[in-house]
Amino acid sequence: MKEELKCTIIGGGIAGLTFANACQQHNIPFTIYEKMPNTKPKGLGIWLGVNAVSSLSKIGISTKRLEEKGAVLNQLLLLNSKEQHITKFNLKKYAEKFGYPAISILRSDLKEILVENIDSEKIIYDKTVTDIQYREDQQVVEFSDGTEIFSKLIVGADGIKSTCRKILFPNVSYKRRKRICFRGVSAFTDIPEIYKNSGVEFWGQGSIFGFSPLPDNQLFWWAVISQNEDSPHLESDIQKQAILDENYAEYPEFVRTIIRHTDMHHLSTSKILSLPYLNKWHNGKAVLIGDAAHGMEPNLGQGGSMAIENAIILANGLKTGKILISQLSRYRKMTYFKVYLIKYISQVLGAVSIVKNKAISQFINTILKYTPTIFKTIVLNYIYNSKVK
Repeated sequence: MKEELKCTIIGGGIAGLTFANACQQHNIPFTIYEKMPNTKPKGLGIWLGVNAVSSLSKIGISTKRLEEKGAVLNQLLLLNSKEQHITKFNLKKYAEKFGYPAISILRSDLKEILVENIDSEKIIYDKTVTDIQYREDQQVVEFSDGTEIFSKLIVGADGIKSTCRKILFPNVSYKRRKRICFRGVSAFTDIPEIYKNSGVEFWGQGSIFGFSPLPDNQLFWWAVISQNEDSPHLESDIQKQAILDENYAEYPEFVRTIIRHTDMHHLSTSKILSLPYLNKWHNGKAVLIGDAAHGMEPNLGQGGSMAIENAIILANGLKTGKILISQLSRYRKMTYFKVYLIKYISQVLGAVSIVKNKAISQFINTILKYTPTIFKTIVLNYIYNSKVK
């Protein structure tokens, strides 16, 4: 008789919900424990790469449903703050090759789609993990409310500030970059025609600004500004507006208009965080997925996509209903090269995109502009080719 595998998923974000959907497909019992209350999250955007949309289709998440809730991206454009072209990527070409589009979507809408297939009793909210212990052949998860649960497998999907990772790998911690990121949703969509249906990013001196379309006449936008350790802490809406006005004064007028049509009270402000390369993603029969395992800087827009792809790969490895340490090791071996390539490229782009020196900035832009197309094509073909089968 096959021993039942029960998964305890810590974290009800994109990685945890994707893993749960994949488990459900393989009839693997699971319960999700989420520390936040059951409320609608902030309306911030995310890019789903061709590889993410392809991966989600393998676990029954309809591409048409994603397109209804999001906006298909036909190209990615990179320009300087004077709107001079640096480089572009034709996403329609990859959509035609792999059969799936790239999509810009609100995180809240993506989570709503992922939750649709999961029974509500399988998601328990307001549960904060305090410890993970080993007793005989099972792990025990302890919560702040004094309760505990036993599980054959623990899946830590609790983000880059992961409590699970802190418990399993106490010597590993995320790093704070000297860059602050603003993310918001704007009601202004009267942008130049050439930017419609595109992911667009402008590189200035010490700052970047990007945006992508959303349904219902909205834009998701992000702004990254170089900051020193002694930079002021942004608390009030007035402070946020002032620093944005100061840093984007030399950008196109419509960029400043996008910012002005944003509710500053709902603007997300945070430091850019990154995670060191981990030699292992599991400790015993507790394993990390998503940002908890490989949190990366956002410059390639692949953080969420890799969380989705790798969560499904892990679940597919468990479909026999048995859990072996070798399976958890194999999960990382199957995915780590792609993850770390993306992490490395994102880290490099994060460093060079906000250089303050004008001459160095222009030199970097020139290198990117004249990087051979064949090189960019090879890299994107590799990234967009999902490993989920």
